[in-house]
Amino acid sequence: SYVEFNVSNGQVTSTTAAADVQHVDQANGGVVISTNEMTICDALVPKYPVVINKRDVTGEEELTDATLTVYDKNGVKVADWVSKPNETMQLSLEDGTYTLTETGDNVHDDKGNQYKVITSEIKFTVKDGVVTSTGSKTQYKDVDQKNGGVVIKNNNELTICDAIVPKSEITINKVDITGEKIA
Repeated sequence: SYVEFNVSNGQVTSTTAAADVQHVDQANGGVVISTNEMTICDALVPKYPVVINKRDVTGEEELTDATLTVYDKNGVKVADWVSKPNETMQLSLEDGTYTLTETGDNVHDDKGNQYKVITSEIKFTVKDGVVTSTGSKTQYKDVDQKNGGVVIKNNNELTICDAIVPKSEITINKVDITGEKIA
C-alpha cells in the first residue's frame, strides 16, 4: 500500500481518506483517519467460486424450477436461485460454513416429467476454495436413490440430487372380449 498524508496541528489529514470503514472502496481499499489515528483498509477477504446445480436423484436429469437458497453460518441469506436447464448457480464465497435449502412444488425436467423434491438441508464448508459436505459423493451412481444427496466434483461444484418422480397406483382390470369383467 502507498498512503500519502499530512500532519497539521497534531492531526493526521489526507485527501483520500474515507469517513469510516463502511465507506472505504471495497475493490481497492483505502484509509480512514480519526484525529491522530490512521487505519489502512486494504486486505480483502479471499472469495472462491462455488457452482451449484440441481438434478434428479439419479443425477441424469437436470431439473427446472427448484428454488435453492444458500445461508451463511449465522442464517443470513447469501443468495437464492431458481434452477433452469443448462444453467448453474454461480457464487463467490469466503471460507466458512453454509447451509443450502431447496423448495419447489412444480419441479420438472426438459421432457415435462414432474418431480417431487425430497426435503433436505445440506451443510457445506468452503476452505481455501475447496468445498466439502458430510456424506457427499463423487459419482451420481453412489447417491442414495431414496433420500437423495449431494455430489461434489472439481472441488467446487455441488450438484443437489434429491428429486424423484412420484409413483402412482395403477389398477389393472381384466375383461373378456365383450367388455365383461372377468373375476
